[in-house]
Amino acid sequence: MPAWKMPRKEMDAITVALGTAMAVTNYIKGGCIDFTAAIPCMVCSVAGGFLGSRMAIKTGKKLIRLVLALVSILLFVKIAVDLLRGV
Repeated sequence: MPAWKMPRKEMDAITVALGTAMAVTNYIKGGCIDFTAAIPCMVCSVAGGFLGSRMAIKTGKKLIRLVLALVSILLFVKIAVDLLRGV
């Protein structure tokens, strides 16, 4: 299918994917990526997206909102404790 006949959403997705690929390439060339942290983050992000989408389909948005609120509160507490400790 020629690009000029593609729906707008698909063109936007392709544009974002290409832009992200170029940015990642530049960061890798510049040595700015710590792969020991990036790979576990990537794996957990993919797993969270997969599990979250399955959970949303099975249980609805109420449980997702509760889990998101709980994780946000825990993250806020961790950051506050780290700031108070001077970490």
